[in-house]
Amino acid sequence: MYIHSFNHIPEIGDYIFSQFETEIKNLGFISIALSGGNTPNALFEYWVKQYSDRADVWNAIYFYWVDERAVPPSDSESNYGTARLLFFAALSIPESHIFRMKGEEKAHIEAQRYEELLTHQLQKKNAIPQFDFVFLGLGEDGHTASIFPGQEDILTQTSQLCKESFNPYTKQERITLTSTTINNARRVIFIILGKQKKEIFEQVFSTDKTDKKYPAQWIEPRYSEIEILTNIK
Repeated sequence: MYIHSFNHIPEIGDYIFSQFETEIKNLGFISIALSGGNTPNALFEYWVKQYSDRADVWNAIYFYWVDERAVPPSDSESNYGTARLLFFAALSIPESHIFRMKGEEKAHIEAQRYEELLTHQLQKKNAIPQFDFVFLGLGEDGHTASIFPGQEDILTQTSQLCKESFNPYTKQERITLTSTTINNARRVIFIILGKQKKEIFEQVFSTDKTDKKYPAQWIEPRYSEIEILTNIK
């Protein structure tokens, strides 16, 4: 596990951008899976402000999603819709480089479609589609992606790449990558910010994982160490 400490969003934004540059130099093009939330939105705004002239980087990235709410892209809760508004439109990202989860479709049908899309679009490692980067957050209940407490068996012990899920607090349907897909990525990066996350951060990433109590503890990348970008001291 690699833990990188930062003070501000711009520092995180610069670090991630530098990682994109490096991997693009090595690979030519890269694939990334994005999460929703306040932190990614702040990164989008920073990248537009700081790196709007770097089409050489942005046009070498294929954008996918870790999860999506079952809402249309026009809804303010749509992860894709927010990214389009704050990021893709501002940087003129080619539509052919954006592969969204369609929240307006029935979740179980869209999960099947997205799994098929990943199977056809991504290179494979160990017969499983492989992202270059997967970005994750951590909820105060220990959830990550849209894998919530109580959904571990369904979404972490499966060969399926993508499945429907639901938020147990709002009862809202969602679509999410499973741990099968996430753990196959070349790099898995958690972004965990805020003092309110300190307790769950320590519990999830303790050295003793013999008894997995939280969904995020099922994230165990096969080809790299977990990377954590945080401001929690």
